[in-house]
Amino acid sequence: MTEQLDLTDWRQRQEQGMRLASENAGDAWKQYAASFLRHFLRQRRLFIVEDLWQAGLKEPASGGKRAVGAVIKEAFKAGLIKPKTDEEGNQSGRPSKSSNGSLMPLWVSQKYR
Repeated sequence: MTEQLDLTDWRQRQEQGMRLASENAGDAWKQYAASFLRHFLRQRRLFIVEDLWQAGLKEPASGGKRAVGAVIKEAFKAGLIKPKTDEEGNQSGRPSKSSNGSLMPLWVSQKYR
């Protein structure tokens, strides 16, 4: 039998991976990405992370695209974005071309004009 990860273990691994990617990306890239996101949020009401890459966000030299997770998390904590949810409070998603059509979390900009 295969052992299944419980939700707590999965979240801890997710957090650890995001933190490692963010650390490897460096402070300069994180500041650049946060600035890019703030500008992007004034222009788009709904988005998935893939939209940032398509809009021209440059990938960090190290850390990979996963480093953007920490930037998204900080934007959420700061109230710049919130998850798009359905009537029952479940987060909505949109298929991602770069992830073979997998549903990715849909975010709502709180800065859209």
